[in-house]
Amino acid sequence: MGMLARAEAELDRLTPGQAFAEQQAGAILVDVRTARQRAESAGLPGALAIDLTILPWRVDPTFSYRIPEATAWDVRWILVCR
Repeated sequence: MGMLARAEAELDRLTPGQAFAEQQAGAILVDVRTARQRAESAGLPGALAIDLTILPWRVDPTFSYRIPEATAWDVRWILVCR
């Protein structure tokens, strides 16, 4: 199994309903679509818009420029892409 296949195997793919339920339970919903993609479609209530290229350091709880929600390594992040 290749590296990409192994990484994909570890992902939880959620339906919109599952993502909403997890968000209600405390997970952080992050919209990683481009600004253009977000403008062309419906918004995601309560989602943070963070460019995918800067996401790793914005959610790193040890980094000085992290977002306030990045409080620990075990935070449940749900990424929404195109």
